Amino acid sequence: MNYFSRTMFLLALAMCFSVPLFAQPRINIKEGTELQLGEVREGTVIQKKLTLQNLGTDTLIIEDVRTSCGCTVAKTHKTRLSGNESTALDVSLNTAKFKGTFKKEVIVASNDPSHPTVTIALRADIRHDIEFEPGFVNFHDVILGNKVTVSVTIKNTTKKTVTIHSVTSPDSQITLKLSTHKIPSQKTAILTTTLKPSKKGQVLGQFEMKTNLPDKPVINLSFIGNVQ
Repeated sequence: MNYFSRTMFLLALAMCFSVPLFAQPRINIKEGTELQLGEVREGTVIQKKLTLQNLGTDTLIIEDVRTSCGCTVAKTHKTRLSGNESTALDVSLNTAKFKGTFKKEVIVASNDPSHPTVTIALRADIRHDIEFEPGFVNFHDVILGNKVTVSVTIKNTTKKTVTIHSVTSPDSQITLKLSTHKIPSQKTAILTTTLKPSKKGQVLGQFEMKTNLPDKPVINLSFIGNVQ
């Protein structure tokens, strides 16, 4: 075999071995893997449609799609994608009972040898119509015969005036006083809670607040304490 023939043979052999290296699937999320969803109202179900792409030349197989909690659901329309093909990835997030920064993840497993799993992080700031500061009432340790008072700031984050019809306690040892029953938009009221214990033991429960909010006619505020 002369020099030219040997060179061509080696080049052909190298190409044979290089083809499998390039013929690979490559997963990609068009919108990125860090998504900011902005501010949303608590209880909102966020619907997000993402695009899952195969930027490789071999078939991409979606082996599994899972989420970080039961409040998040994700599914793909297709599980096999040819080279340069894409499919929708539908994500649904239920924000009920969450507060503050909401971060959930969608994990996609595939046969991409370089990225066998891709994690998509979704973040949102959850806004409540009524916000409490502090978020619950803690009377801490109280000596029998003494009394302790904890004040809670109630903020109306809606665009309309909120009316608080009543605030009640399930424990007769606790008295409640509200500074005003009508809270204009973006304004606050003060709830004064006073525990005057008549017996030893743990104090635990929820205050019930009835409002004119159509979606939140009843709002609960937790309390805890220990009488010694």
